[in-house]
Amino acid sequence: MIWSDADITCKRQGQYLFWVLDVDELKAVDHLTSSTWEYYWSGLSRRESWLTANEALWSNVNKTLPLEEFVWEDDQPDTGYGDCVNIKKDGYGTFENCLRKLPFVCKAEAVLKGYFRCRSGEGIQFKFVCDGHNDCQDMSDEANCVSRCHYMIDAEHGPGDTKPSGEIASTNNYQNSRSCFWSIFTNVGSIIKVQIKSFNTEKSADVLELRTGGREGEIFLAELTGTVNNQPLYYSSDNVFNIRLVTDSTVIQAGGFRISWTTDVPEIFNDVQMLTATSSVQLLKSPLYDAGYLPKEKVFEWKITASTKNIITMEFKNLDTGKDAKLYLWDQDDISLTPTLDGVSAFKPKHYISKSKSIRLMLISGREEAPFPKGIYIKYWEGCNINDMTTEGTIQSPGYFAQSYPENIECMWTIQRPTVETRTMTLRFNKFDIQEEDYLKIYNDTNNALHTGEGFTGTTDLTNDFEVRSTNGYIKLVFTTNYDLTNSGFEAEFSLDCHNFAVSPETHLNSQSNYKTSFGNIVDFSCDEGYSFVNEGPYNSISIKCQKGGEWNAPRIPSCITTYCPIPQAIDNGYIIGSSGVKVGNKVTYQCNDRFTMNGQPVIKCLQDGSWEEAPRCTAVRCPALSKPANGDIEILTGDGRDFASVVHYVCDPGYETYGNVTTHCKTRGKWSHVPPSCERIWCPIPRTLKGSLYPSNAQQYEGTITLTCDRGFGINGTNTRNMVLKCGSGGKFLPNVTCFGNTGHQLICPLNKTIYINTAAGEIFNVSDVVSVTPSDSDLNFTFSPAELITLDHTTMEEKKKVVVTASDKWGAEYQCSFLVETKAGACFRESSPVSVPNAAVTCNSGNFSCIVRCKSGFVFFDGNETKTYDCTGQNMWLPTLPTDTCIKYDEPSYIIVLQMVYKTDQNQFAKDCKSGHDEKIITNNASLTNDIYNICNIPNVVSAGPVVITNTMTTTTGFYFTTIFTIELPSTDLDQIRQKSTCGVLLVNQLSRNDFFDYTGIVQCNSGTTTVVRQTLDSSNKVMSSGNQCENGIKKMTTVDNSSKCISCPPGSYSGSGDACYVCPDGRFQSTFGQNECVDCPSDNLVPSEDKTTCLGG
Repeated sequence: MIWSDADITCKRQGQYLFWVLDVDELKAVDHLTSSTWEYYWSGLSRRESWLTANEALWSNVNKTLPLEEFVWEDDQPDTGYGDCVNIKKDGYGTFENCLRKLPFVCKAEAVLKGYFRCRSGEGIQFKFVCDGHNDCQDMSDEANCVSRCHYMIDAEHGPGDTKPSGEIASTNNYQNSRSCFWSIFTNVGSIIKVQIKSFNTEKSADVLELRTGGREGEIFLAELTGTVNNQPLYYSSDNVFNIRLVTDSTVIQAGGFRISWTTDVPEIFNDVQMLTATSSVQLLKSPLYDAGYLPKEKVFEWKITASTKNIITMEFKNLDTGKDAKLYLWDQDDISLTPTLDGVSAFKPKHYISKSKSIRLMLISGREEAPFPKGIYIKYWEGCNINDMTTEGTIQSPGYFAQSYPENIECMWTIQRPTVETRTMTLRFNKFDIQEEDYLKIYNDTNNALHTGEGFTGTTDLTNDFEVRSTNGYIKLVFTTNYDLTNSGFEAEFSLDCHNFAVSPETHLNSQSNYKTSFGNIVDFSCDEGYSFVNEGPYNSISIKCQKGGEWNAPRIPSCITTYCPIPQAIDNGYIIGSSGVKVGNKVTYQCNDRFTMNGQPVIKCLQDGSWEEAPRCTAVRCPALSKPANGDIEILTGDGRDFASVVHYVCDPGYETYGNVTTHCKTRGKWSHVPPSCERIWCPIPRTLKGSLYPSNAQQYEGTITLTCDRGFGINGTNTRNMVLKCGSGGKFLPNVTCFGNTGHQLICPLNKTIYINTAAGEIFNVSDVVSVTPSDSDLNFTFSPAELITLDHTTMEEKKKVVVTASDKWGAEYQCSFLVETKAGACFRESSPVSVPNAAVTCNSGNFSCIVRCKSGFVFFDGNETKTYDCTGQNMWLPTLPTDTCIKYDEPSYIIVLQMVYKTDQNQFAKDCKSGHDEKIITNNASLTNDIYNICNIPNVVSAGPVVITNTMTTTTGFYFTTIFTIELPSTDLDQIRQKSTCGVLLVNQLSRNDFFDYTGIVQCNSGTTTVVRQTLDSSNKVMSSGNQCENGIKKMTTVDNSSKCISCPPGSYSGSGDACYVCPDGRFQSTFGQNECVDCPSDNLVPSEDKTTCLGG
């Protein structure tokens, strides 16, 4: 495979292209690979554009590798050979063209023995397979579950084997509310063809989806519903084909579907197709081209070799490859070199003539969804004679893209226009670079030679103003080379000429060519003064060009007509008094209204571009600039503050008010409508006062002051101050706003702190008034207490200090305040603080409440395995151990798990893999009676109670004619800690392995293609107990001892289950808030620090 195909093939199997860890690993891979593999692809490449010159990248990790850290062949590393690295059997690396097909090795990280490997490469325990949960995160653990309608169809085959095929069919009435899945897989490098034989489902409700591209089904192929006719075909892109049926819960229609599949697909080839070019035209088509379908993600390669001559001509009829396909052409036999044509866009010329005797062509198809691309269709023949009847095209010398033409050749191009055309034809050269002794002969009009002697040589420049023009649409070129050196060659373009045209008398043109309609010619158009183009706008000159195909690059031929200006614009405060018209040169005269002055010219003219000169403006006389009033400002409401009709608003500073008109506007004669106002200080009236006097006693202006003097026995707001200056504020009031109140002077006295001793569980009631006093005493004082006047203190407040605040206010509004701390103490513990409520437990305390016992309920224990704990009082209401109490955790009985291996053999020489589905169905049917037999063996009355027996999982693998089936048997016993009984049960099971009536279901099994076989149990050492012993559920429980027997207890919050029977504290930066988890989780970014007990996370 090419490197990219090898890379994606490995990744779709949960693996990666081989990456190297050490020399020993290289030796191991060399031993595994075929002796014929001289080179194989590695996962190292330089395909990413962001890599530096000295770096490469392994495909399995997003990590660069310095080139000097790898082992290279001589003269390596050299990225001039390519960007992908292959490894020689001696272990040395070489950069190679990524398009080269080489063997490859996929590598994956190992999983634990006995584990299931997910497609992602991760491993899970087999007991999680087919349990209905997406444990692998990619559904691969649920992909081959017959009970869940998931089927894996193995279509792999060996060399020389018949390539497998088969059929998938629903019943006449398929089930509703189902999601069934079939995955057909075959050898890497092979593909699968699927045909819809019949199809009838409930339209838009029951849908069948077809996908390819690995087990994940990355590439969509089709979605079918309703009735499908014509038996359509579909092809996988790789070795996997996925089919999924999803049905709804509505009424089911009869019919269903029948789908055939096969891995024998000769129409899709993998090897290079060897083709021989002769003088006859031959066809090259990509697979399924005629069916209108290009297979997805495939690499197709052709090699074309000339039979007798040295060059090949290719005609590209159709290159319908889709957006993400890649197409390459090598003008040589060695594809390790750079392609001559790279990408579909490079195949633009209709013909390609080679420089070499052989051409290599490679198509890498993409993953386009419907409408699907059709593929490629190419004609080819040897030699270089081309006859083409067409309207336009490109002629290139042989090997043009290879930068040189071959020696000793003669090529001829004969170009003719279609018979329905009558236009002339022109040929122009883009490049002309040939040797002096190489010749190009040019003929037009059937046999009219445009050259002299043997033809044009390298001494002639045909790219400068040289054109070949044919009146009858016939052009011929003959190119002859000698045996000597060659140059890069020539390229010419030809086309029908454009249609002739006529223009108006006012239109003038200038042609670069003598023939204005010839291909490639540019014609410049211009108009007479006073005229402009019809549709191209008011321009005086325009150019058009005759394009390839004989069409002008403009939608119409430019033509000139009279230029008109629009209706002259009206002006404010003025009007038009005269006009001579709206043609170029016509004039319009304006006049202003009375008392307005004209700015600009009164007469304007219509210009050549169809616009008028700038019109004048009529403006009134401007008013003089206004000055700001003292202690104020002006605001412009309209206009610019001086022009006609401008409106200005006057505003005063805080503490000032306007006297006069607050607005004024500019009149026509340049005068303001009103005299500016003034800003004067505002007045504050004298406030009314009691128990005091004001001086002076008259009103004051802004910022003026008066003095307030309180009567004897009164003060400012009840203080000892009798006098205060008041100031007239901007709001028209004196500030501050104060009053004279009576002043008696009180002192509120609180204790420094208070200790209350509690001697009963009921507690004490503390009256704050008992410890607070006031001087002098005043019955008119109003008291408030915080938190309250009467405070209840009990055992819940032990050693907690409370702050008490007392506030007293008199009739004048004066406030007095004091505060102190209250603490409580006790000499013993109180029952109310004992562990009275413990979930899943009972609490008993002695009469003195100095000791309490917490006893877990049946089926619950403390985490350390004990069923009881004692809490003792240490005084001061403190308990040891400290409260709150530990939690009683529910424990479970462990199950006894036995894993058995049984081997069965088919009769009649049927391969086991062809009958696996039938065998699995027999095992499932037999499990019901099997569990009953095991129960009868392991349940010993009055000794061992095995409880219900469960077969949790079966898994079958096939080898030749043998099935190997693993049974996992769970015995939920209540006393399996007795080793003697466990051994007895295991021995009993082992003894049954030789009995034909125990695990042997001998009977007829259905196989593929409608055949059957008889399957019997073998009687050899392969039948054995693989493992047995006690296990806790899910592997996330802790095994501990309760009453001398093993029990399963969940790991508590703040810990996780590790190996063996231990629970581990969560590491730094992680936490766990629930029981019974097998890992801790990271703290979120906004709470980075876990709590001390690791049960939650705190803000960082």
